[in-house]
Amino acid sequence: MPRDGLTVLRGARRTEGRDATRSLNALLAKRCRARPDHPVAPGVPYPADLWTRHMLVLGSVGSGKSTAIKPLIAKVVAAGERALIFDPKGEFTKGFGEPAILAPWDSRSVAWVIAKDMRNIGDMRRFAAAMVREAHDPMWSNAARQLLVGFMVYLKSTRGDDWGWAELSDLSASPQATILPMMSAYHPEAARSVERASVTTQGILINLASFMASIHDLGDAWGGTPRSRRVSFVDWTHGRGPHRQIILQGHGAYPDLAKSCLEGIIGTVSAIVNSVEMDDDPDRKIWIIADESAQMGKVPIRPLFDVGRSRGVRCVLACQDLGQLEEIHGAATVKAMVSMAGTILVGQLMPGETSEQMCKALGSREVERANVSSSTGGGPGAGRSTTLSFSRDELALYKPSELASRLGPTADGKGVRMALVTGGHSYEIFWPHFSMRDARPAHVPAAWTCRFVAPAAGMGASADCMGISGADAVNAPAPAADDLDASRSEAGRPAGTFSDPGVDLQGEDVLGDDVDDASRLNEAAPWGVERPDGSCPSSSEGMPAAIEWKVWAHEEIQAMLRDSAEIVGDT
Repeated sequence: MPRDGLTVLRGARRTEGRDATRSLNALLAKRCRARPDHPVAPGVPYPADLWTRHMLVLGSVGSGKSTAIKPLIAKVVAAGERALIFDPKGEFTKGFGEPAILAPWDSRSVAWVIAKDMRNIGDMRRFAAAMVREAHDPMWSNAARQLLVGFMVYLKSTRGDDWGWAELSDLSASPQATILPMMSAYHPEAARSVERASVTTQGILINLASFMASIHDLGDAWGGTPRSRRVSFVDWTHGRGPHRQIILQGHGAYPDLAKSCLEGIIGTVSAIVNSVEMDDDPDRKIWIIADESAQMGKVPIRPLFDVGRSRGVRCVLACQDLGQLEEIHGAATVKAMVSMAGTILVGQLMPGETSEQMCKALGSREVERANVSSSTGGGPGAGRSTTLSFSRDELALYKPSELASRLGPTADGKGVRMALVTGGHSYEIFWPHFSMRDARPAHVPAAWTCRFVAPAAGMGASADCMGISGADAVNAPAPAADDLDASRSEAGRPAGTFSDPGVDLQGEDVLGDDVDDASRLNEAAPWGVERPDGSCPSSSEGMPAAIEWKVWAHEEIQAMLRDSAEIVGDT
């Protein structure tokens, strides 16, 4: 009789400890001999045909997700197999010194060769969709994507593969008078966005500057990267190039930049895998391993789940909560991924919506329960009678409370217990803690991340992390209000007024109306605005100039409101 008094008649089963290891090895022995691959746990070989069906790893904070993933990464790195490894915390970067690093904020980063991977208009549209976020009003983001595609068509047509992020950044800062003939000649469908020198066109260009922030940063980060540290992800997916393993870092200080890069890169890989240009090859190995995968953003993982199996793609995605993925990818996509995954590795989950979803996904079992009843007769000399009966019940494989109590760190602190679910059955297996050497620092800041604009020190003032201190720059005296009024007068604008014709003195948005000053603004500067001294940011100044202008514009608005308040007070 089983210890829980239940006899499983049909449906899902669960085993634990050594029984689980023996049962799983017996189940997979034949498949492992046919297609051997890396073990999934200590002493548990795993066949290639299960790895290519992908794995989802779920668990709350501290449940042991990384403990289960690290040994796999060590095997993949040691074998020299092609892999993209998402590292949001820097621990994989620190522990594995062999893979290349792709992180714009790190001085050791390789650079994505964007010119080589933009082979046609389809590649460019997909890239633009990844780099330009959806706006509340889609008109602005759609127009920005059209212009970004037009810039890439122009560069590809005139320079071939001899361009990069810096050139793309510079083009995006061009004035309307330059952009219109460019779009008319190379990408006519985008010409409508800038065909008139209107305030609407000006709004599109200003929004373009905002949407292109990640590209400006990448222009600063990767503008001068030597050829030996460049990577084409088209080549990488096809098995070419020197960098077989690449760590894709995340960074909490640059979430939009990280997501734009990751969505563009995974989108490039996914498009090739999900196309006829890649042949089926069961012996090919392309690993996509992601810890805290929700931080990657809306990367196109679903196509890799759909067709990656026949092309040798193996996705191993870890997350804390299915709700995180649903918020990004949608409930239907997440539900499909759970059902398509050949293996689900479940760590400790606190009771909640995710644990209830997992209990439903893990299935149920039909069990037979022994019921024993006894009775004693009422008369003298009556004996005791015992009756044995059996009843059948349909029980969930796990209750939500069991995912919290049965799984997680062990009492002795030597490792974690997780439930490996495959083939409809659950095997509760022990993973010991995995020790990694300190192969290199987790982070070496790139030079561009150390430069900053100090608005309090005056427009254009900047400092470098290797030069003057931030305190010296920030503590510099700010310009007086009278100086700002003098600057406005020198620039041909009355004191106390804001230069953007899209905002009136009451602060109301009038971007929908054309004004006479639109043409002057379009010709004035690539960014479409002027500094207090009448000059304007050049394309070579990049994002620092844009930040500088935003600070000055904020001060202008504040001065305008103060002036309005004084007028009201006088009346």
